[in-house]
Formats: sequence, structure tokens, C-alpha cells
Amino acid sequence: YVGNILRVDLSTGRTSVLETARYVPDYIGGIGIGYKILWDETNENTTEWSPENTLIFATGPCSGTPTPTASRAEVLGIAPQGYPVPWAAVSGFGGDFGPKLKWAGYDAVVITGKAAKPKYLYVDENDVQILDGEFLWGTTSFTAQDALARKHGDEVAVVCIGPAGENKVRWATIQSRSENAAGQGGFGAVMGDKNLKAIVVKPGTVKVKVAHPET
Repeated sequence: YVGNILRVDLSTGRTSVLETARYVPDYIGGIGIGYKILWDETNENTTEWSPENTLIFATGPCSGTPTPTASRAEVLGIAPQGYPVPWAAVSGFGGDFGPKLKWAGYDAVVITGKAAKPKYLYVDENDVQILDGEFLWGTTSFTAQDALARKHGDEVAVVCIGPAGENKVRWATIQSRSENAAGQGGFGAVMGDKNLKAIVVKPGTVKVKVAHPET
């Protein structure tokens, strides 16, 4: 792990950093860390549309290393697809978001609250910004990714939603590039409910230190 978890409150616009050591090694992997955070942040009264419903993007310990097939990411939260009874769920996806999040200095992103207007989150190793997303609202996930790559550079990794997520369709996906999606749980609808169109991550110079590199 690189040691940091980014926390973002969309209601207040505040960001902060938690130490990954609060969870590791008691909880291992993106799923383990994510479920522990979700357990701590929510309660039996939390629904899929509650501001305190915590949307978590988490990576595993080998993400960002040369280990084959290890750079997937996980999304966790209270899932809209569990209607009529919301339930905690997880959905994984591949692509470059997981390793690039690590290279920007974060093992996970924890999102709470709701923005008053459409926003997107920009993350690099030196800066975190909650930026205006009105110009992206209503576009498809592919159009949004293209627009964000033009604005922030082709090297960025993007996860985003399309109109289904914006309109809180209960099985809406979260898309990353053309071939990767978090398809279970309907977490695209949670992003839409929070008025969060996308997360953009620019890879930096942070390296994942392996305990036994020769092995």
C-alpha cells in the first residue's frame, strides 16, 4: 500500500486524508478495507439515497505493481439494485484506474455527502479538487471521458456515469474507458444521487513498495 486514503465530503466540499494503517493488516484488499469503512460510516437506517451512504473506490495490495491481473479496483456502498431492501454490495472493474490511483498516492477514495450541483473530482499527487461538472451533465460516459481527457491529458484515468446514473436508474453502471465497468449493485445511481459525474486521476511518481521484490 502507499499509505493514504482520500476522503471527500461533497456536502461541505472538504477533503482529508486517512492513514491506510488504520485498516491494514486487519483488513486486506480493496474489499476488506471497503467493507470496514462502510461498516464504520453507515448504520441500519442508511439507505441507498442517504447522504451518509459512503461510496468507496478501493484498490488491493498488488495494484500498481507488475503482478499480473492484480490491478483491479472495487466499488462499495449501499446498493440501489437491492430494491426494495437496500443492501451493502461490492462491484469490481479492471483497467487503469486502480494502478493510477496508487501512483497518485492513494489506496482508496471515500466519498460521502451530496453536492448541490453536478461536480467531478480531480486527483493528482499534489492536489485534490472538486470541480464544476455542469458541462458534462447529460453526456454519455464515453463523451464525458473524452472531454476530461482533452482537459486534463490523455494519461488520466477516469471513472464516470452516463444519463442512467444521473437519473438514478437502479442498475446503472460506473464506466472506465470503453471496456471496463462496475456493473453490479447500481453504483452509477449512487454517483448520480450525489451529483458526482466522474473521478479523474492523474498518475504521479508514487511507487508501490514490494516487500520481497526478487520473489
